[in-house]
Amino acid sequence: MAKDWNLFVPEWQRILNEYQVSCHHNVDFAHSNGDYKSWNNEEKRISYIRSLIDIIGDVSWFIIGGVMSRNDYEDIVPPKFKEEIEDPYFFPFQMCIEGLMTVLTPEVAEDAKVDLIIDRQKGLSGKASKSFKILKILRDKNDRLGSIVYGDKKDHIPLQAADLIANEIYQDFVRTRPRRKSMEYLLSKVNPHVSYINRDGVIALIQDYHRNHNRIS
Repeated sequence: MAKDWNLFVPEWQRILNEYQVSCHHNVDFAHSNGDYKSWNNEEKRISYIRSLIDIIGDVSWFIIGGVMSRNDYEDIVPPKFKEEIEDPYFFPFQMCIEGLMTVLTPEVAEDAKVDLIIDRQKGLSGKASKSFKILKILRDKNDRLGSIVYGDKKDHIPLQAADLIANEIYQDFVRTRPRRKSMEYLLSKVNPHVSYINRDGVIALIQDYHRNHNRIS
């Protein structure tokens, strides 16, 4: 809800100011780059990331994520289909939309519509808009999705929280070592709805897309 974001933004900014961080970038934090380059104190790192996660937990009902292997995408998806959807992010994006539609029942949010703010990245805006139009036709049976707009993390602070969540989900998906403490703490604070798309899942999504091709085009 908008009132929750109005509470979230100043609290998030307060933490950034306290730790002298201009904008949270989770990859930079994980690899001690950028604003975090001189952070040699592990207690400081833990306190910082937990403070941000606490703020997310205070205003979030749930988190939604979609993960798939790039290798599966390259191996399974036919070239013609790749041309149509234009970007492998289409599938995880679809999983996020489906997850949102599953939890966004009238009991939860009555008839409210959801507007999406997407991180503006070079070359992705047009592709995301195309994916959004396709998924709205396929998945939004009750017309719950509103508009899609693009913004920068520095201007739209909630995108920094999305960056944190997305990177933690990704790191958890590819990990070969024990789960990161930051991910453990995130899971303790929020209700996760994360879809992991295996090879069979990719095949099923392609088949579903083809069944609905006439509706899309």
